[in-house]
Amino acid sequence: NAASYTAFTVSGTCSESGRTVSLSGAITASATCTGGNTWSTSLDLSAVADGAFTINANHSDASGNAATQSTRGFNKDIVAPT
Repeated sequence: NAASYTAFTVSGTCSESGRTVSLSGAITASATCTGGNTWSTSLDLSAVADGAFTINANHSDASGNAATQSTRGFNKDIVAPT
């Protein structure tokens, strides 16, 4: 339904509070690492075509050391069955 693809929540863990987590792939967005070493953001996937897509998450610590990129695959299917 429309609510599922216009407010799709993604989240994860991060290493350092206050750092920016950059999201790429089918969308481009960012989130901030919180004090609990987690991040979360809501994405609008309405412009993403039906089918398989990926979202990548990247961040680095204050010293510039990059974390290992995390990639997750999803499948968007908004066509009603016939």
